[in-house]
Amino acid sequence: MKNKLKSREEEEFFRLKRLALGIAIFLITTAGPTYRFWFPSDPKVELSDEDRLKLDEILEIISESEELKASNKRFFKAISNDPAVSGVGICKSPDEMPFVLVPSSEFAERSGLWEPEDDALERTSERLADVVLESPNLSSEDRKWRFLDVNTGKSFYAKMRDDDFVKSLTEGRVNENLRTNIKMKVNVSYKERRENGEWVIVSATTEVTKVTLEGPASE
Repeated sequence: MKNKLKSREEEEFFRLKRLALGIAIFLITTAGPTYRFWFPSDPKVELSDEDRLKLDEILEIISESEELKASNKRFFKAISNDPAVSGVGICKSPDEMPFVLVPSSEFAERSGLWEPEDDALERTSERLADVVLESPNLSSEDRKWRFLDVNTGKSFYAKMRDDDFVKSLTEGRVNENLRTNIKMKVNVSYKERRENGEWVIVSATTEVTKVTLEGPASE
C-alpha cells in the first residue's frame, strides 16, 4: 500500500512538473507565482513540502532564462497581428478550458513591441475559477450574479457576460431545478489598481465572460 501511494505521489509530481514547465515557458515573468498560486486545489494526492519547493525552483529558474524569454517574445509577436486569435492558454487536457489564459490585449506587451509601464496604476486581469452558482439575476441588462468560489469558500458577485449561457437558462435549455446550485467553470475578468505597491481588485469590475457547466453541486 505504501509503495502504491508513493507511486501515485511520484506520478502526480511529474504531472505537475510538466504543467509547471508549460506555465513557466508560456508566461515567463520575473519572480513569478509559486506552485500554491497555480495549483491551489489541483493535486490528486498531497505532495510533500520538498516536491512543492522543487516546483517553485523550476518556475524561478525558467523565469530567468534569456533564451526562453526571446522564444516567448517570438511566439507572441507571431500571433499579435492575427485578429482571429482572441487569446491563448494552457489546458490540462484537450477537452478542458484553459486554466492559464493570455488575452490578445497582452500580446503586444509580451512580444516586446512595447514595454509595460512600471508606473501603471490599473490593469485588466483574468482567471479560471471553479464555482457554484448561488443566485442568478435575470431581471437586469447589467446582470450581477452571486457565486461561491470552490477554492476559497467565499462568495463573490460578478456581472454575467456569457450571453449564450443566459439565453440557454431563460429558454429552459438548462433544467429549471438547476438555476441555482450549479457547478461550473467560469472565466473571470476584473480590473486591478495599484495601491501601496500592491495590486487590488477594483470594486464592481468583476465579470464572468465564459461559463462551462459541470452539473449540479452535491448537497
